[in-house]
Formats: sequence, C-alpha cells, structure tokens
Amino acid sequence: MATIQDVWKRLPRGPKRWLRRQAWEQLSRIDTGSDLLFLNHGCELQAGAAHGLPLSERDEPNRYPIQLYHRVVAPAPLHDARVLEIGCGRGGGADYLARHHAPREMVGLDLTRTAVDFCRRTHRAPGLRFECGNAEALPFPDESFDAVVNVESSVLYDDVPGFLAETRRVLRPGGFLLFADYRKREKAPELLRQLRASGLALREQEDITRDVAASMGAEAVRKQALIERHAPRLLRPTFQRFAAVGEPGARERRQFQDGSRVYLRAALQKAPAPSGGA
Repeated sequence: MATIQDVWKRLPRGPKRWLRRQAWEQLSRIDTGSDLLFLNHGCELQAGAAHGLPLSERDEPNRYPIQLYHRVVAPAPLHDARVLEIGCGRGGGADYLARHHAPREMVGLDLTRTAVDFCRRTHRAPGLRFECGNAEALPFPDESFDAVVNVESSVLYDDVPGFLAETRRVLRPGGFLLFADYRKREKAPELLRQLRASGLALREQEDITRDVAASMGAEAVRKQALIERHAPRLLRPTFQRFAAVGEPGARERRQFQDGSRVYLRAALQKAPAPSGGA
C-alpha cells in the first residue's frame, strides 16, 4: 500500500508547489501569534567562531534562523540602505534586519497574501513594510534598492534566471544580492551558472551545508513541537518534510548530512555607476 511519502515523490513539480502554497496559506490562518516567525533551516556560525551571536531575550528562541540571516547579509552594509527581502515568509528575517541593521527602508515581499497580512499585523519595526508580489515580476521601479536579500526561496521559483534579471533591474548601481539556498548536488552547478550569468558580479560564494545540517539537529525538537502545536494532522507530514523533522523529514535530513543536497551562500554585486570623466 502506497504511503503519503510515496505519493508525494510521484507528484509533478507543479502540484507539489501548489500544495506547499496551500500549506503556507493554512499556516498563516492557524498560527496568528508569533510562535513561528522564520521558515529557514537555520545555520551554525562559521567554524572556529569564538562566541555566539549576541541576541536579546526576544530573539534567542530563533537563534539558528537569525544566525543564517546574519551570515548571509554580512558582506554588505545595510545601515541607512534601502533593502528588499524577496520571499519574506513570516517576516522574522525582515523584522530582525530592520531592528538590528537600521536600514533606511526595509521591504518584505511575498507571493502569499495571507503571509503578507500576517507580517503587517505582527512586525512593527521602524522603516519596515510588507508587500505582496512575484519574485519573477517585481512590483518596483528600476534601481529602487541598495540590497536584495533572498533566503531559501529560489528553490520554489519556476524561472530563476527571470528572478535574477528582476533583481538586477531593481538594484541600484553598486547594490548587492545577498543569497542563500539549497539544491540537490547534481543541480548545484546549474545554480552557480545561473548566478554567474545574471549580469551581477559574484563577489563571494560559500558552501555552508555542514553548518545548516548542524542547525537542523539543534532545532529538531523545537520545530517538531511547533508543528504539533499549530499544523492540522493532515498537513503535518508536509510541514515535517519542509522542516526536515520527524519520519517524513528523515530523507531531507540525511541528504544535508551526507552532502547529496548542497546549501550555498553567495553575495553578488551590480556594477557601480561609471565615474565622471575628466
């Protein structure tokens, strides 16, 4: 008899994406509080880091997801900048960046209307706002932002080169794309080719799979408890698979642990404006 996992594996990519979106829509309706503010896998700090990232009591429960944001945005100054996060989800990352990096403006963009409504109700940091929109057709004018942040969102896009072209369009000269996501090992070279072909200069790239896998282990109990608290029983396997916890998520955990999935962090920069001639 086929299990839910067997049925999931046989589904085409389109229906899988639709089901994921329905799950996130449902989550936004169920968890109207602030238990779940981040949807990323989290990250350990770099190997050899002498001290943990200092966090307030408010932020400590989300240490690992915040450490991923900290690591992703480190290459670019965000103070007094106009910053866009594409795929902001529950808004925890955008809120943290607004509170701790003091951008002039912080915009969180997500495709899911209920997620955007949740973010607007929940997060009130100065200069922070949330908009609904598509990563592959950004609703912003050319050269609107000094930095674009994209964390664990591109894996769901139909057109990654289109997303990168839109990112390049809305970045100001000299602006940064601060990126993190994972792929199956055989797909990772394609992602790197797409980044290099984006028209943005690849300033940094780093394989952080090992540190993400360590975070998964440290976060497993907390994430499982959140799923049991908020997700309807029928949807729990979907959330467990995404969060890599429980039996439905066992395969995902193993893939990060054995390296058959690769997690990349990258910083890309748009060419600065030409300097004036003599």
